[in-house]
Amino acid sequence: MPSSERFQNDTTTTSQLCFTDLPNEIIAKIFHAGTLMWSESWSTNKELPFPLVVSSLSGHLRLLAQNTPELWSFIVPPLHKNERFCISHTSEWLQRSGSLLVSVVLDVRRVPSYPRFNVALSGLLFLVFVHIAENAIHRIRRMDVFDDNIYTDNWPMLEVLPRLSGAVNLEQLGVYLSKFIAARTGINSPFWEWSLQLPNLRILRVEGLYFPYNPNITTLSVFHLRLAYQDVQTMFSSLPNLTTLVVKDILSISSPIPSDRTLIEVKSLRTIAVSCTGRHEDSQIYLFKLISVPNLTHLELDGAFAMSISVVFDASISDAKIETLRLSNCPNHPPYGGTVKDFEMFHSFTFLRHLQIVRAPVIAALFSKTTNPISRSRTRSIHLPKPPNMYGQPMPGMRLRGNDLGSNLHQGTAALANEAFDPMAQTNDLPWPDLRIISLDTLSAADVALLCTFVNRHDGVHTVELSKTTMRHLSQSLQRFGNQVNPKPWRARYDSDEGMKDVPEWLAERVHLTLLQPSTYGLLDKDKLTEF
Repeated sequence: MPSSERFQNDTTTTSQLCFTDLPNEIIAKIFHAGTLMWSESWSTNKELPFPLVVSSLSGHLRLLAQNTPELWSFIVPPLHKNERFCISHTSEWLQRSGSLLVSVVLDVRRVPSYPRFNVALSGLLFLVFVHIAENAIHRIRRMDVFDDNIYTDNWPMLEVLPRLSGAVNLEQLGVYLSKFIAARTGINSPFWEWSLQLPNLRILRVEGLYFPYNPNITTLSVFHLRLAYQDVQTMFSSLPNLTTLVVKDILSISSPIPSDRTLIEVKSLRTIAVSCTGRHEDSQIYLFKLISVPNLTHLELDGAFAMSISVVFDASISDAKIETLRLSNCPNHPPYGGTVKDFEMFHSFTFLRHLQIVRAPVIAALFSKTTNPISRSRTRSIHLPKPPNMYGQPMPGMRLRGNDLGSNLHQGTAALANEAFDPMAQTNDLPWPDLRIISLDTLSAADVALLCTFVNRHDGVHTVELSKTTMRHLSQSLQRFGNQVNPKPWRARYDSDEGMKDVPEWLAERVHLTLLQPSTYGLLDKDKLTEF
């Protein structure tokens, strides 16, 4: 048979294959991959669990799925059902997972529009926890409990948590009792003495409770951390293996600070992620001002209002060799804490290799050592140039008034639209000589234009990761003249579209251009119960 006919026959045969014609081993691997994807996004995905979906396709696939233990090792009990169904569901998943170690998530947020005064819901959470502890205590690898019922004070869960003392394979524990007492997190409580019996506990995430002195902990994530000066000393001396510290909504030290203090050296820390939800005053002292982290390589900063790195960290990271810096959720208007000292500290990270900027309009100040951050000074009124009409001419009788975000944005766009504008034209001394990767997620076309200019001048950058929205700016909101890229968020009716479509190709010739995946986002962007 000629090779062309044989190829056509093979193509026809392949096109007629059904999914169920694949070997069971391959189908099982596909199902396992789907289960992993579901387990990573379950907190935002309210549909049926993936293993139940594939089990309902056919009798053959149901039998195959039920005999694949890996599909049933991530257990999310349906707390929105009645007690009998919930216990039965949990028992089936424990049975189908065989002898594998399991991850269990008990989360009242899974209950659609649950009444937060429902004491019975916390009681069901209590019963399911006890059932799992009695039937699979040695198989629990991960346990996360979320209960914020405002009327139960979370006491039932506090009573049963010590039952985990027999979970010798427990590696990750998360306890979120956000309405308990004052929802503050501290240390040094005898309640956690049972945790010292957990030899494999490595990851601990706590909200609303004191956390234990377990020397095995390597990753600690805390919410609303409130410490006294003595607590800071005890914390790091009792956690000698701590490599990752995540602090959400950082609070200042609650006790007086000795004037003759010396920095506490924490050599084990490699990763720090910090978020804030309020303004920070220069007079306040924070946890990181009291320590020195010479081996820090990964730093994430997230600020809903403002986070001044010089206020929160001061000299604690002066000797660090930071390779990854992530800035996220910084506003582009006061009271943003982007002082000159802040950007000088950012530029001092000479070992930086990966820069991540997510919803943080600080590119103009970051990408040039000579560009100062936007001044915070305010004026009573700013009269801007009249915007053009559809024919490219100023519209009569119109005036934009400022002292607001809109006027600042219009001013910046007008300046950037000028071909002569270049924030890096005054110097060739670009920051971060070892920078290799830039990740950007922004809604501003001006930020993307500055990124293109920086990448064109920085010989070391070889990869640029852009979000979907940012990627769209490359082909729709930018205009290129040679190697000069300017933002063009709108065009008049008779404006030329020259240089509007080839910016992605131009940038791809210089660096590896790729899409920024949500899975690459930082520690502070992940859901409370997402696995590290």
